Amino acid sequence: MMEIDGSYGEGGGQIIRTALAFSMLTRQPFHAIGIRKGRTEPGLKPQHLHCIKALQKLSQSRAEGAELGSTELAFHPAPLKAQSITVNIGTAGSTTLLLQAILLPCLFAEKPITLTLRGGTDVKWATPIDHFARVLVPRLQRFAGIAVDCKRRGYFPRGNGLVEIAIAPKIHHDGNFLSLLKIIKDNADPYALGEQGKLVRIEGISHASAGLKEATVAERQAHAAKAQLLKHYPDTTISIGKDYQETDSAGSGITLWATFDNGAILGADVLGERGLQSEEVGKRAASGLIGKIRSRAAVDSHTADQLIPFLALAGGTMKTSAITPHAETNIYAVERFMGKVISVEKGTSTLSANGA
Repeated sequence: MMEIDGSYGEGGGQIIRTALAFSMLTRQPFHAIGIRKGRTEPGLKPQHLHCIKALQKLSQSRAEGAELGSTELAFHPAPLKAQSITVNIGTAGSTTLLLQAILLPCLFAEKPITLTLRGGTDVKWATPIDHFARVLVPRLQRFAGIAVDCKRRGYFPRGNGLVEIAIAPKIHHDGNFLSLLKIIKDNADPYALGEQGKLVRIEGISHASAGLKEATVAERQAHAAKAQLLKHYPDTTISIGKDYQETDSAGSGITLWATFDNGAILGADVLGERGLQSEEVGKRAASGLIGKIRSRAAVDSHTADQLIPFLALAGGTMKTSAITPHAETNIYAVERFMGKVISVEKGTSTLSANGA
């Protein structure tokens, strides 16, 4: 059984989510110890348990130690059943963090799958759903058609957002991981994300809950971001996401993304919070995106972290604005299943892989 050190690097839950995804894909069981060992509250959190439960809905996989606070987990994967499922994370547990564990195996299912997820869509320490849909998902379309529909936003602390992910796999295989790698090599283009190319446009979505409509929070976030961006980039459009929605908790946020003529996409996002003016939320998001554009990198650091598993499969190169401890931890988890496949050039913040 594959042994995994759950305290490696920054020692967060990313190791477990990536291990679950690759265990399902490779059919290799694993045993993790020291899970989140250095954290204030060590061990598995509710969101990790929901990842395991979701995979068990999609298969007959078995898990030992899948309990709240457990620092040890043994996972025995079973073949994925291509079926649509609903997962209710509860409260504001992040839907995008859940997807880090279940999306990868679903991309290579034998037939289409629809994932209906309830939980947090825009919460701290997790990728907002708009960043996921607009910045990450375009990078995954070489493997499967992916449509993301955020039907209802979920903010902290109650969450209860609703997201539907429709997945139509393009790469079919017989369940053998080695044959899958060969098919990927023959059918999926390697990543070529070394340069930004020429900036084409900047877009964004500003959103807020219905209770903040009278204070025009979404508009103020959007206007502040756009005013700052227009000083440098004339082609900027920021929309108000589905007007103001009725949500279980009050909240707001803005996601911006820059698209380049060679297909590169960079993203930046900021969540609203009590005591932070809406204008400051917009300005911070704009400043973040401007900094990433000026870095000349083709992938922002948060997206690079999430792309590492797919880079390992398809091969290629990506230059990011920074190689984070999170990225290094994710590389460790991937290479426990695939061997040494990713090269890191810290001086240029470039990651490369030979792929399948």
